Amino acid sequence: MKFIIGVDCEGPACVVGAPGKTLTDSPDFAFARKQATREADAAARACFDAGAEQVIVWDNHRSSLNLDYDVSTRTRFDFPTHWS
Repeated sequence: MKFIIGVDCEGPACVVGAPGKTLTDSPDFAFARKQATREADAAARACFDAGAEQVIVWDNHRSSLNLDYDVSTRTRFDFPTHWS
């Protein structure tokens, strides 16, 4: 089994932006990146535990710099140019 997990920083738990600003302009952006990465990593680990052969974590918003790639423990972050 193969899985793709799409991540956007507007969905992680406890992430709140600043009024009138984008999330990237918020002082909470660093927290948002870490929280999104933790959640994606947890979802990917659950997929592997269930027998997945590959899990692609796709940072699918704007510049694709929304995840903190140093936080992940087991997940391999792929940057696909096409889906097969």
